[in-house]
Amino acid sequence: ELIRRFMALQGISEPQWLLGSGLQSAQLDRIDLAISMHQFDVVYRNIYRLIPQPCLGLRFGLALNLSRWGMLSSALLCAETLGHALSIAKDFRTVLRSRFSMENSVEGQYLKISLKPKQGMKYPVNEVFAHEVFIGTLITQITQLLGKPFRFHQIALPYSEPIGAKAYQQVVDSPTIFDASIGSVMIPL
Repeated sequence: ELIRRFMALQGISEPQWLLGSGLQSAQLDRIDLAISMHQFDVVYRNIYRLIPQPCLGLRFGLALNLSRWGMLSSALLCAETLGHALSIAKDFRTVLRSRFSMENSVEGQYLKISLKPKQGMKYPVNEVFAHEVFIGTLITQITQLLGKPFRFHQIALPYSEPIGAKAYQQVVDSPTIFDASIGSVMIPL
């Protein structure tokens, strides 16, 4: 439903973004419909193909929300602190199908979350889109957990500055460093 809303706002019809997924528009209303990870990957590739704009992954990630994790979202929303919620997410990261493993460290007055690509998991589109979607959804999820707007103190990305990277600052309102040795986000303690 979140993808449906995002694509409708972009003016893209359902048959276009469902192309090749084996899904039909009428099926999307069925609450009992099981959608495979392969079908999600096809949809992600269609989104990337149909909306050639800077920071697409960030914009797409920001349009998603905590409910995309189903029952796990209830556990996260009931967590006593953001740290507790992040530890729950870490314990259930296999269910979340994240392309990254996260390692936390404290650097001065900041929590640094390093994003390391998992071995054996391929990106449905590419590294840039995967990082952008992950960071966009993380911003939305933390905003929902806190109940107020959230931004990272800093974002570091392990790839060269993409075309349109100047829009990163506008979209995520966080200083962004490119060509970092490893991807990371920093949160004030």
